[in-house]
Amino acid sequence: MNTILIPIDPRWPGAWDELRPYFEDAIVEGSSNVWDIDDVFTITTNGFATAWGIIHDEEVIGAAVTFERIYPKKKAFEVLLFSCKRNTEEIWASILPQVKQMCKNAGCSMITGGGRPGWARKLGARIKYNFELDL
Repeated sequence: MNTILIPIDPRWPGAWDELRPYFEDAIVEGSSNVWDIDDVFTITTNGFATAWGIIHDEEVIGAAVTFERIYPKKKAFEVLLFSCKRNTEEIWASILPQVKQMCKNAGCSMITGGGRPGWARKLGARIKYNFELDL
């Protein structure tokens, strides 16, 4: 098995077609009140965020959008959107140690993100605070 996480510019020929369904799934699952698919394209092509493909045996099995958030005392690798093919948790989880090392190498001391509680369980992560107040 060969699984990698690779940064992908959505403007590369064919890249957006491969990543878009995963981003659409992530938006539908809980971020639709703050994101739409055009926003994802914009932030991943203007330098604000990075689009990632999870490639397994030369097939895209998932995608993510991330950025680095800098706090006064820490730098975080923040996952804004994530989606993968069903029943691939074992595959993408296998690269988590490499992702953690990549984040450490970039000077990050934590990985953060939102989403369903099931993601935190699958990653072995703590759930901290998060709230929304509509205005």
